Amino acid sequence: MLTALRRIVDKYSRKYSIIFAVGIFVIGSMLQTTAERFVVLITARFICGVGIGMLSMVCPLYISEISPPETRGTLLVLGGRLMNTFTQPY
Repeated sequence: MLTALRRIVDKYSRKYSIIFAVGIFVIGSMLQTTAERFVVLITARFICGVGIGMLSMVCPLYISEISPPETRGTLLVLGGRLMNTFTQPY
């Protein structure tokens, strides 16, 4: 699965890969919202997981490519820290 996502990122630009991953996530979210059966809900959760996994792979790569060298490390650490802070199930 990771190899296929890497090929998508390499074939198309990072920006369009992020848009594609957001589209996958939105489709999965809509399926979760409208799920009437448990199987549909689990399938939609899997689709959302693929979208989130792709975003967590592509976004740091995109940030590291577009940021200036003097702030690159700060932006990457800040993005990772915010992701860990706001996704903790407290």
